[in-house]
Amino acid sequence: MANHPHRGAVAVDLTADWTLYTDAIPRGSIALGTVTQGPEKGALVYLEDTQTYLIIATHLMRELNTRKVRAAIHQAQTTPAEPES
Repeated sequence: MANHPHRGAVAVDLTADWTLYTDAIPRGSIALGTVTQGPEKGALVYLEDTQTYLIIATHLMRELNTRKVRAAIHQAQTTPAEPES
């Protein structure tokens, strides 16, 4: 069995412009920023009714693993921003 340490890893940027990936989100949802999982990058959207997260981009709308997204959001909130040069 191959070793895949970052398989399915999720990275979140809460300050990024999600409108670069879509101009519309489902009713009853909140756009939080952007999300990257493997080669896929898109808007990170939270569906309030079902308490699930989606990645939305051109020709892509898929549910994400809630545990992984929450961990990535926590990481994004606690990691200090890099100083500008």
